[in-house]
Amino acid sequence: MQNELDALSKKEYIDSAKIMGGSHSHIFRKHLAPFLYPKLLILFVQQIGQVLIIFAHLGLLNVFIGGTDVRVIDYDMKTGEETTQSFSMSNEWAGLIAQNFPYAQSFPWMVLAPVLAFALSILAINSIVYGLTNRKTLRKREVKASTSKSNILLRQDHFEFKQTRTSSKQG
Repeated sequence: MQNELDALSKKEYIDSAKIMGGSHSHIFRKHLAPFLYPKLLILFVQQIGQVLIIFAHLGLLNVFIGGTDVRVIDYDMKTGEETTQSFSMSNEWAGLIAQNFPYAQSFPWMVLAPVLAFALSILAINSIVYGLTNRKTLRKREVKASTSKSNILLRQDHFEFKQTRTSSKQG
């Protein structure tokens, strides 16, 4: 973002605004922010997708965002060993994937549902990012199409003028 700000601040209209006495907040609000907001929106949506992927990876490592509840599942009286299992306290998707992963062979729907929800969410977010980044190219195509249609030359011999008779009523 700093590189974008540096590139924008070298433009002539920024220098003109400074010369005419514009404050730093005015220059940012009126001249820099309109260029930064779309880029910040795209960056924000991309980060959401990456955070979802990190949540899934952390869930497989039994690090749950809502908190981890470690429970003793089995206790061996002879050796004194405890068998523990981690559970997600908030039952988020990554926690459901991790705690049901040992049962994937017997009960695949227990893992399939949260994995499918993760995959669809990430796909939807990536589609949003794709739409936001390619919106500019679609606008350029629309502008080119509208300007190419308006460049048609109209000559007088393309038209045929008809005279219409007007009847005048005399009273």
